[in-house]
Order: sequence, then structure tokens, then C-alpha cells
Amino acid sequence: MNQQNQKRAKNLAGTLFIASIAVSIAGAIVSAKMGYMGLGKPICINDIGSDIAYFTLLGSQMAAVILGISSQIYDLIRRQIKIKSLFKFIMNMMVICLAIVFTTNFDRGHFHCQSEAKQNLAAIWTAYTSYYSDYGTFPRAPYIVKNGKTYNCLSIADWEPKKNFRYSYKCMGTVVYSPRRGGVDCEEAITGASQNDFTVAACANIDRDSTVDEWTIDTAKKLKNIVDDVKN
Repeated sequence: MNQQNQKRAKNLAGTLFIASIAVSIAGAIVSAKMGYMGLGKPICINDIGSDIAYFTLLGSQMAAVILGISSQIYDLIRRQIKIKSLFKFIMNMMVICLAIVFTTNFDRGHFHCQSEAKQNLAAIWTAYTSYYSDYGTFPRAPYIVKNGKTYNCLSIADWEPKKNFRYSYKCMGTVVYSPRRGGVDCEEAITGASQNDFTVAACANIDRDSTVDEWTIDTAKKLKNIVDDVKN
């Protein structure tokens, strides 16, 4: 390789190296901001932030490949210097370690998504218990008219999901709250109510497969994960 081509190859390797480092850092920052590293909002499929973090993750993985290619080119140019081969080995090992960390935290992020269903169903149980104390029965219709105003079987008990919720919520066989993106039905969960008993459900697709994560809670406060979207 003549001196001019060697210089071009070296410049290319350096550019790829810097680009891969920059994208990897950007991926780590965006992932952390979106909750990917267990901070802030968890990563779920049905919100825009999750899509940004997901594709940033893919970009970071591609950057890792670029990093490997650039180090190979760099080694080709400098292979006569043994310390450069050691440098390449160390960098490749760092890429592998980062990939393992990203994959581990991606799975953990889905468990964080499930916390919404567990917390909200517990809050619904509290609201229903309070409603029963006041009226001696649980809400027994999907929609109820009270004082000229129509309520659903959750809002009548003074419960509504907070802004940017990700799960759909079902009572009396009817989904009464769905997120703006990615709303699904709780097909496996049987919901209903009588004077002294009730079962309500929450469901969402929290990853990128066809399985729907489904949870129920009943009068005895038994919280069940009918379908686990993290494991399926």
C-alpha cells in the first residue's frame, strides 16, 4: 500500500471510529432518558419515546459493528506494531461488554413496563373497595348514568389512569380506557362484577411480538399475570 492510500485508509478508520463512539454515546444518553437504563419512563412499544429509544438502540448496535470494522482497518494499516493489535482486542471486548449490558437492560425495561399494570390494578382495587363501602355493591355495568352524567365502570369509582398510560383497562367485559397508541383488548381475561365480587383487567403489548401482556385483580386482591408478555 502506497503512502497516499495508507493515509486515506487511516483517515477512514479514524472517521468510523469517532462516528461509532459518538453514536454509542448518543444511544446511551437517549436510552437513559427514556428509561432504558432503569431511569425515568420505562420502554414499552406503545409510545413514541420507546420507538426513539428502540431505534437508537439499533443504531448503537450498528455503531458497534462499525467500530469493529474500523478497528480492523486500523489494524491492517498498523499491524506491524503489536500494541495496536492489543488496542483492537481491548476495543472489541468493550463492544461485546456494552452489547451484553444493553441486552440485559432491555429485558429489565419490559419488567418496568409491567409495573404500571400492577400499580394501577392495586389502585383500582382500593377505589372499588371504597365504592362498595359507600354503596354496598360494586359497579355492575360498563357505563352508568349518575346525576345526568355518564361514567364508565372505573370512573364511577373515582379512578382514571394517569396521563401517558400504556395499558388498556377493562371492566364488565368492556375496555373503557385505551392508550392513544397501541391499545389492545384483554382477550384472555374474564372481567365482571356482582354485588359482592369483581374482576378487572389491564393489558398491553409491551414488546414487539404478537403476545399481549394481561393482568387481573379480584375482590380478594389476587393479582394474576394471565399472560406474561415478557416471557412469551
